[in-house]
Amino acid sequence: MKLRTKFEGRAFITAEPSPTPSLPDRDTQVTPAARNLALAHYLQRMIERGLITDYTQAARMLAVSQPRITHLMGLLLLSPAIQEEILMGRMAPGDKELRSLARVAEWREQERSARR
Repeated sequence: MKLRTKFEGRAFITAEPSPTPSLPDRDTQVTPAARNLALAHYLQRMIERGLITDYTQAARMLAVSQPRITHLMGLLLLSPAIQEEILMGRMAPGDKELRSLARVAEWREQERSARR
């Protein structure tokens, strides 16, 4: 079925409807670590754009404690390689393990600790 999209002169330009995007497989689960890391990146972008002013406002917006937001934002201190592994679902550490890794200043040391 072709849809009429816009009128140009005396004839309609038609286009095929775009296919409906497929949903991810139900077997694919987003880990809590990936969800928290994505949320931390999202909050950081909101702060950078001036949409929220600080962690306290983010905590109020999400109805969580300010220390919880601090923990979430600490995930941004993880090495890019670890963040990629988490977001791609190849690594699913627990919350305590993530906070421990984020406290290590050197990214190479974080990566060595994560492999153990």
